[in-house]
Amino acid sequence: MLWQIHHQFSDGHTKFVSQIELLKNDDRNKEIIHKAVEEAWDKYPLPEGAVFVIGNEEWEHFSWVPVS
Repeated sequence: MLWQIHHQFSDGHTKFVSQIELLKNDDRNKEIIHKAVEEAWDKYPLPEGAVFVIGNEEWEHFSWVPVS
């Protein structure tokens, strides 16, 4: 399943930051998530007033736009 990391702002809108794929019942998922968040934190620092949010393909803010 695909998961995305976004910046979320106080008005509720989000901005795509990065995407990872997690496999069901994979013991490495926790490590993969931690690494992805650390990389996002370094590469895409939080704008003032924003927080990081993570959601999967069922999340209302999931972006189906191809990312490069």
